[in-house]
Amino acid sequence: MGISRKSLCKWIKEEKWNELRISITMTKEQSIKRLHKQLEDLLFVIETRPMGERHATPDEATTISKITASIEKLETDVGVQDVVQVSIKVIEFVKKYDIEKAKEIADIFDQFIKSLL
Repeated sequence: MGISRKSLCKWIKEEKWNELRISITMTKEQSIKRLHKQLEDLLFVIETRPMGERHATPDEATTISKITASIEKLETDVGVQDVVQVSIKVIEFVKKYDIEKAKEIADIFDQFIKSLL
């Protein structure tokens, strides 16, 4: 790509790419786990009621619906880490045919990823 290893390592360190990657990944995973735990706790409360009363109140049903929708959104949203992985594959693919075009695309992906952060 015409970028020295030294420059790349410097950018990774200065821009804290590793920390960003980890924080983005962990935040999404932790959010999903937290929501699953909240849903589990609410369902436990409902299930421990006496027979015949084991149904969600309107407020509980709304909460269950909102938690479920949040989980689904987090699981289906494309995160920055997904964009990074795809961009690397695209750049590697294009590089086989046209190194200059790959450099152009790499610059565009770099700007796009930075805009997502």
